[in-house]
Amino acid sequence: MTSGTAAGSSRTSPFKRRIFAILTICFILIWSLSSALGNVHAASTLTITKEPEDIEVTEGAPNQTFSVEATGDGTLTYQWYRSAGGSTFGLPGKTESTLTIPIPASAFESDYYVVVSDGVTSVTSRSAHLKVNAVSFAPVPTINSQPIGDEDLEEGDPNPVLSVSASVYSGSLSYQWYRNTTNSTSGGFMLEGKTTSTLTVSAGAAHDSYYYVVVTNSAPDMKTSSVKSNTAHVLVTDVTAPSVAVSSAINRPTAQAAFAIRILFSEPVTGFSAAGISVNNGSVGNFQEIGGILYTADVTAAAEGPVTIDIAANAAQDNYGHGNTAATPYVVTYDTTGPKVNISSLAANPTNQSSFVVTLAFDEPPLDFSADDIAVTNGTASQLQSADGLTYTAVIQPTTDGTVTVNMAAGVVNDAAGNVGTAASTSFSTVYDATAPTVSIASSASNPTNHSPFEATFTFSEAVTGFVLGDISVTNGNASNLATSDNVTYTAEITPASDGPVTVSVAAGAAIDAAGNANLAVATPYSTVYDTTAPVLTSVSISSDNTSPSLAKVGNTVKVTFSANETLANSPTVTIADQAASLTEAAGVYTAVYQLTGAEAEGAIPLRIAFGDLAGNAGTAVVETTDASTVVFDKTPPVPIILSPGNQTRTTDKRPEIKGTAEPGSTVAITINGDESRVQADSNGEWQFRPVNNLSNGTYTITVDATDPAGNESEVQAELTLVIYTESTSGGTTENTPEATKENEPDLYTDVLINGKAFKLGKLTTSRQNGRSVATLTIDERGLEKMLAGEGPRAVLTIPMNTESDVLIGELNGQIIKTLEQMQAVIELKTKRATYRLPAQQFNIDDLVKQYGNSINLHDIVVQIEIAAPTKEMTQLLEIAAKKGSFTVAAPPASFTIRASHAGKIEEISKFNTYIERTITLPKGTNSSRMTTGVAIEPDGTVRHVPTRIEVVDGNYIAHIHSLTNSIYTVVWHPLEFADMANHWAKEDVNDMGSRMVIDGSGNGRFSPDVDITRAEFAAIIVRGLGLKLENDREAFSDVKSADWYSDAVQTAYAYSLIDGFEDGTFRPNDKISREQAMAILAKAMKITNGPEAATLTAEAAEETLRSYTDAADASAWARSGIASSVKSGLISGRSESALAPKANITRAEVAVIVKRLLKQAGLI
Repeated sequence: MTSGTAAGSSRTSPFKRRIFAILTICFILIWSLSSALGNVHAASTLTITKEPEDIEVTEGAPNQTFSVEATGDGTLTYQWYRSAGGSTFGLPGKTESTLTIPIPASAFESDYYVVVSDGVTSVTSRSAHLKVNAVSFAPVPTINSQPIGDEDLEEGDPNPVLSVSASVYSGSLSYQWYRNTTNSTSGGFMLEGKTTSTLTVSAGAAHDSYYYVVVTNSAPDMKTSSVKSNTAHVLVTDVTAPSVAVSSAINRPTAQAAFAIRILFSEPVTGFSAAGISVNNGSVGNFQEIGGILYTADVTAAAEGPVTIDIAANAAQDNYGHGNTAATPYVVTYDTTGPKVNISSLAANPTNQSSFVVTLAFDEPPLDFSADDIAVTNGTASQLQSADGLTYTAVIQPTTDGTVTVNMAAGVVNDAAGNVGTAASTSFSTVYDATAPTVSIASSASNPTNHSPFEATFTFSEAVTGFVLGDISVTNGNASNLATSDNVTYTAEITPASDGPVTVSVAAGAAIDAAGNANLAVATPYSTVYDTTAPVLTSVSISSDNTSPSLAKVGNTVKVTFSANETLANSPTVTIADQAASLTEAAGVYTAVYQLTGAEAEGAIPLRIAFGDLAGNAGTAVVETTDASTVVFDKTPPVPIILSPGNQTRTTDKRPEIKGTAEPGSTVAITINGDESRVQADSNGEWQFRPVNNLSNGTYTITVDATDPAGNESEVQAELTLVIYTESTSGGTTENTPEATKENEPDLYTDVLINGKAFKLGKLTTSRQNGRSVATLTIDERGLEKMLAGEGPRAVLTIPMNTESDVLIGELNGQIIKTLEQMQAVIELKTKRATYRLPAQQFNIDDLVKQYGNSINLHDIVVQIEIAAPTKEMTQLLEIAAKKGSFTVAAPPASFTIRASHAGKIEEISKFNTYIERTITLPKGTNSSRMTTGVAIEPDGTVRHVPTRIEVVDGNYIAHIHSLTNSIYTVVWHPLEFADMANHWAKEDVNDMGSRMVIDGSGNGRFSPDVDITRAEFAAIIVRGLGLKLENDREAFSDVKSADWYSDAVQTAYAYSLIDGFEDGTFRPNDKISREQAMAILAKAMKITNGPEAATLTAEAAEETLRSYTDAADASAWARSGIASSVKSGLISGRSESALAPKANITRAEVAVIVKRLLKQAGLI
């Protein structure tokens, strides 16, 4: 329904609005005039672009919003105003562009406007009108029939039904029933859910009530209208005695001594007091009445046990005089003691049952007890059961062999009163053993053995019973005297029946352990061979490594080979030439070797072999060979003699015959002016020689040397001078005197460099020796000393050799070497392909003088420095080695030699106390990726690594080779990558050291980088890394035999003072090397790589270096200095920033990295 505007509306009249507008305009004019007089402002652009609009709604509508939109310079501010009843007032806090107005529930009208300001000027919006229209009421309903009550009811009668009838001409009716205690429609309380025209009233209990209903009409867009019915009186008479019940919020049982109880009567009563409450094992207090039917009190228990609360009949009366019936006694058990449990089982101890039952007996029922509450060590609990809530059983399943303990901790369970359970008063423990005992059989008797009887030991894995003599099975023998002291280890005597295998065994089930497990059959029966027969050597022979195996000279190795009819004990004793020989065995063949020193007697070399078999039977010592072989020792050098012609003989015979004597069978070498020929001395020791070609006129020096059948070379050389001439027709003679070995070339003086400055100090001669071209540059002593006088110390003498000869020699005398040594000078022999550079001190000229005799003149010692191409034979050996070692030769080899001679005695200088540098220039066009390292070529064709650094100089690749000895050197390409290094942290260093032939793999292309390294392996890698030439002239350690693969490396390391071994004279090659042992060796190696002058840390400096490591005290005293040197140099570091781990082992990969670092730091690679 739409309603019009009421005559008395509060809306502002048009006249008032006009007055308000005029006042607003006046206010704006006054404000504008004031602004113009006070300040001059720039013209404002402030404009309202959207005015607020009028709003008309009905009462109860949602909130309504006025809004304004404006533009202008700067920040705009807003203030809303309201005008009503002729008054205008600002709205505090309404400073936004919008204004929201709540709509009241009654008619209402008002006007609103907003003032917008930009800080310079302001504008006012239009006044917007808000009108809230009133809403009409719906028609009031009419009650046609009133509800009728019932005042004559008793408890238990049928429930009466009250009803009302109402109507309305328009709208929808709804109902709500109310109940009151007085005859009034005012007050009372609403009956929830009672919203129909009828109400069913309960007659189940006595009550006196008045009921009425409110009928409400609802119509659209109208307010609701309501009407109340008359009251209807319902009276239900009480005919039942009141009942009473006692309750409490406390748990039963409880650990609380004092607790509250609640006493509830079924209807209001009177006359009830604390005296009506009976408490057994307690007292009552704080009695209170709560509303006629509800009473409370506090009960305090006197002692643990049941507390019974009772209310007798007729303790109170209802409003009708009925006394109450007696209450059901309310019992609360007062309990402050936690449950206790005792654990037991019938399982044996030990037991082999895979599951057994335990009993858990409580003194009161536990709450929420489960198998998880049972603590089982080495097992699990399950299948928890109880018939009475007090005694439980659980199945225990052991996890593995060992002690199984069943227990229960305190606090795991509670009783009903909340008391925490105590720990089990007794736990159950047994040993679970489901493993059958094993037995092994051993004996201290050797295998084979000649002992009868011998003792056998039977060791069970645990104590057993029932093992008797009859349980021992012996083939080819019998057992007796079984004994034991602990039921674990038994001994018995085994008596073999005859020679042959004897086997001792024990069957399964012979004995049982404490858990009842029967033993398993012995896994490996003990077996030995009973042998009482002495061994016999079936073959014995002797030979030497001389070219004639039946002969031997000093330095030759004599070998005795023998075999027997059975395997011999590990240590047959063999003497050769009455000296102990080294012995090895392979496939039953024994080889004893001994190197002759010269102290032995000449003649047939005696031998003696003492031996026995593995059973301990001694054989008869053997002193003769079975094949009649012998070796004759000859240590006397032959003495060649020239019988004719005599010395200084002049002859016209162009092919003069030369005769002489030597040891029978000797090879005689006749050299005529450098050209050598050979003849053989006959059985009488006589020889003769005649040149094949005519000799030209001249003077000839003829020398004769001899080598006897044993290989001894003559120490004294026979020599004569012979003059060949031709008689002239005038009766005179013609002679030609140039040396026969010299080519027809004039002597050439060539440049020698001193500190890079050239001086004509070298006399160049050429010749041929053994089919090879030789160029010798001899230094002029006086000229050199004159030029050196103007140079300071550490001068560099360079001997350039630019010829193409096979052999290039720089020749100086001893006095020159001495002068250069005193100047600390360096001598450098430089050829087109190689250089040889070494300090003059390395010649040790004073030692040479001692070898030749202290009285000799230094001028008479000739020193030759030689760089030569290898012989054809050596080249062939290198080719074979390259195929065998899978490497490629990248540069032609070069031989580096230094020799000194005096009066025909030649001494070779081949070992130095510091690294000597040699360079080899690689051929033009060499691929830089196909060169790995330099190697030394040994006389037998084997090669070894020498530290090599390759650099580029003027577009040429130069290999700088560093070595402590002289040899033949070349550069090789030897790429190597180990299969198990692909993803390893040390991949680059390990593969590099493998390519350089410093380290070997572990087999099948693998390196095994993380395996701990042995002492022998470490010594071998250090020796190979340093490029040391192997030495085997001594046995420094009792446990390192010449036949061991590492023997030469260990002896070499010892010779260079890298290793010392242990106090008992052993090296222990197969022990794992510790980090401190490795670091001590590395410190000694640095004295080689960095030269003899390498600094050694003082004790104080060493301790300072180690101070930062928390485990430095673990390092052995003898190793501390070496450890500190290795750490300070950066070769090795701790396992962490604070841990040195000196006793820990070191891996193969770590060693490869450290050795590379050692060579790199010294600039050797």
